[in-house]
Amino acid sequence: MAGSASAPLLSTPGVYNPAEGGEDDEIQAMEGTEWQVFQSKSTKKKQALERGMSQPNASRSSQGCVQLGARSSRRAAALKKRVIAASRMPELPSTHWKIIVRPRDGLDLRKTSCYGISTAIFTAAGITAIQASSDLVCPNVVQNIVVVCTEKEDNARKILALKNIRVNGKEHEVAVYAAAEGNYVKGVIRNVERDIGDAELERLIVHQGNPVGQAIIRCYLYKKQMEVCSKCTRVGHRADVCPTPMVNVCHSCGAKDPKQGHSCLLRCKLCGKGHTTGDKACKQKYQTPFVIRQRRKEREMERAFDMDLRDFPTLGAGMPRPSSGGWLQPFTVGGGSALPITAKWASKAQNPEPYRTQAGPSTQVSGGTVTANESEELKKVRNENAKLSSELAQVKKELASLKNAVSASRQDGDQNGANGRKRRAVGDVPEVDVTDSLNQIKESLKLISRRFKKSPKT
Repeated sequence: MAGSASAPLLSTPGVYNPAEGGEDDEIQAMEGTEWQVFQSKSTKKKQALERGMSQPNASRSSQGCVQLGARSSRRAAALKKRVIAASRMPELPSTHWKIIVRPRDGLDLRKTSCYGISTAIFTAAGITAIQASSDLVCPNVVQNIVVVCTEKEDNARKILALKNIRVNGKEHEVAVYAAAEGNYVKGVIRNVERDIGDAELERLIVHQGNPVGQAIIRCYLYKKQMEVCSKCTRVGHRADVCPTPMVNVCHSCGAKDPKQGHSCLLRCKLCGKGHTTGDKACKQKYQTPFVIRQRRKEREMERAFDMDLRDFPTLGAGMPRPSSGGWLQPFTVGGGSALPITAKWASKAQNPEPYRTQAGPSTQVSGGTVTANESEELKKVRNENAKLSSELAQVKKELASLKNAVSASRQDGDQNGANGRKRRAVGDVPEVDVTDSLNQIKESLKLISRRFKKSPKT
């Protein structure tokens, strides 16, 4: 960024053409003019960090370092979250074979199509397109591995026997193994003698008396590590499947093509602290096992359920107790203190919003103290009971008159039958359907009895 004080290179200030002359001379010449030197954000951050390291006692520099460290921690947490999410296998059929193919010799799955890698695997295994019609191939570009899912045991055995595959005209060595089923849990047994072979270890662990064996040894739950490549220092894959094994990077700070004697600024990509990525002291190196995550989730659900139960009001809380025994008290065996009776979930589901009395001027009545609103409610109930009593009396009168009319009509019918004359009405009683009337009266009586049962006693 340089220009002449008398004759700038371009009419627009702040533009530098490096082809016109030396950079140092022109920068000195433009001092005091309208030219300005612009820096990128990354350059400013590096300079601020260097100033903070050279001046540890400066308050502003220390604040800048703290902010930069917090930002690095957030970036590291986001990176770890993305890697874990991308490393999870898709939802595959539980009854199928799941085979892991780990390509080597620098095969980059990001630059290879899914069709190309699946064709290379099936061709090397000698499986035709018809035989592989129901198989699934899932490449994971983060871990740089391939998952093959098949329901045929013959296809699975052919893929497990693979040693090399040919992709884009180049042979690549592969390591193939079958993944464990979903009902398996990994464990670690420590302090095992080194002279015991794998076959002997398997015979000691897997036998007819398992899990009751000759000795009880503590088994620690396996914690999956965050995979960090020791060749390219990238997070997500291991060194044996590194897509760029020939890259030249610093294993401490991750700088590309480092010069001899360069200064390393250690920054872990998993936690953002000042140590190498994937160091043994890193607290973010291990992933939380699924079993522990499931237990934590169950505990959180139990705590949430307990909090919901605490929201229920205690039965009998805040209500006056009589001077003499009249209420049933909860008791415990041995004379211990009784626990308060709390409402259950069914009661809350039936009555989501229980009735709550509002504060107001209290009125003394027999049997306890009630508020003014409660006394108004009692008055309404009494008036309703009085109306129901009057309606019941009226229904009884109508029922008695109907009974008299029915008995009179029967007597008149008997007399007409004896004399051979036609049936006629008795007095001024109208003709009615007795059966329907009786049914209506029964329904009315049932309704009144239900309303009496629901209404509180005065």
